[in-house]
This record gives sequence, structure tokens and C-alpha cells, in this order.
Amino acid sequence: MTIRRAIVGPDSQGRRLDKIVADLTGCGRRRARKLIEEGCVQVDDHWAAASSLPAVGSQIIVEQSSEELAASEPARIRLVWSNEEVLVMNKPAGVHSHRGLHSPCAADYTAAAFPETVGLGASDKEGGIVHRLDCFTSGLLIAARNESAYRELRQRFSSALVTRRYLALVMGQLEHAQVVEQALVRTARKVRAAREGETGLPARSQIQSLENGRDWALLLVESTTGAPHQVRAHLSSLGLPLLGDTEYGGQPARFRKGQLLHAVGLSLHREAGTHPVSFRAAAPADFLQELARLRKRA
Repeated sequence: MTIRRAIVGPDSQGRRLDKIVADLTGCGRRRARKLIEEGCVQVDDHWAAASSLPAVGSQIIVEQSSEELAASEPARIRLVWSNEEVLVMNKPAGVHSHRGLHSPCAADYTAAAFPETVGLGASDKEGGIVHRLDCFTSGLLIAARNESAYRELRQRFSSALVTRRYLALVMGQLEHAQVVEQALVRTARKVRAAREGETGLPARSQIQSLENGRDWALLLVESTTGAPHQVRAHLSSLGLPLLGDTEYGGQPARFRKGQLLHAVGLSLHREAGTHPVSFRAAAPADFLQELARLRKRA
């Protein structure tokens, strides 16, 4: 028997219990309701109905058998490279980076595969992971395996010595390469451009087209800044919302829940102007399926 515990955060305020349990376990809504009906779910040590709305701060406990847990796990995170200091992994879409309400996550993987990462970072949620990808963004994540490596990697990120490259599948066409330099301010669920007098997070994206279809494009986005939702917001500001990114004006995708954005490349510079160490992760099946579908329309 496996027991999962989570605290309801502000982002889940007003959500039904069965939806929260489905996200927590990785199973569907129907199975989540069955778990609740079977008494396998407690909210603050009490049984609650599937339609109940747990309050922020409530503790949710879910009991699952090992067989059911294995069946509901998301696609396995793949190790791309590691040494004694650092590990690089390829995260599938639908999996969170850090610990929180939702599990399993990338930090769970690092804890299981590299126990020395447990508790490593600015909080227990990180598991040594030094940056984040949105839940439905797939691709490369980097984590430290000891405290000194964590500090060094964080310094490289803050000093623009890490270059991130993304494949983006958008609606619309990009005729010419663009550079978007637009500071961003975070709101409750999204980010927006900083207004006059506001101090936003610096955000710069270099964007070029790899392929243009009739009403879509495959883009390569490169950046050394990492504001939350940066690529999603910058592409939306150009009138090129990501396919699947309904929060930023995109149309729903067919093969992926969420945005068609993949962190395909990651380059680490020791200092400016030096030759980087680079990693790549091929686009996943759902991304390629969406691309193939659009090409048929082209």
C-alpha cells in the first residue's frame, strides 16, 4: 500500500475533490471517484464526497495499492546524463517539476534515483532541481547532486550562462526572426507585460521559424532568461499562441493536454564566451503527432 499526502494550495481553491485526487494520483476522474467511494481518500482525517470543495490548507491523504500505483504513473522520466555533481533529465508533459499538490513529479524521480538530492535546494520541494518547466512543457531539466553544485548552477542561471532552446508549435506564421525583450509580471495564474513604473522579471526570447504551414508554424525559441511562462507569454504577444495553450489564447490540442512546448536543448557556459556543455532531448511522441496532423492540413 502506498500513501500520498498533499496540502491544498491556493491554485486549487474551489476545485472538486475528485479533480484534485485525479491530479494527485495521475488516474482519471472516474477512478478518482471510485477511490473516494471506497474510503481510500481522507480530507483532514475525515471522509468527504467527490463533489466537495476542500479548503486551502486542508490535508488530503490517498491510499493506493502498489499495482494500481504502477498503472497510474506518468511516462517515466528519462536520465539524459549525470556525473558526481549534476544530472540532466527529460521530463514528459503532464508532470510537475517540484513537489507540491501534485505527485509524482520530477523531484520524486531525483529523490528515488539519487537519494542525495533529498532536501537539496532552497526548499524541500526542489529535490536539487535548479529551474522549472511548466507541467505541460516537456523536455530538459537539470539538477544538482550536492550543495556546492546547486549554488554554482543557480549562479549560472542568474548570470545568463545557461541557454535554453525550445521547440514551439504555434498557430499563425512567423515570416522573419524576432527578438522579444519584454519584462513580465506574474498574476494569479498567468504573466503579463510589465506596465510603465512596474518592475518586472527580465525576459528576452529569440524566435525563428523552422517550418511554416498554412496557419501554423514550428518555431525555435532561444533564451538565457527564465521568467515564469516566458515563452508562452512572448509568443502570445506576437499573435502566435502555442497550440494547446488555452490560457494564452491557443486552440486545444488533440494529442496533449496543455501547450505544445518542448525544451529541446540546454547549454551550460562556465563563463561568458566559453565553449558550452550542451544537451538535447528529442521531441516526444505527442508533439510529433500534433506536428504530423498539422502537416496533413498544410
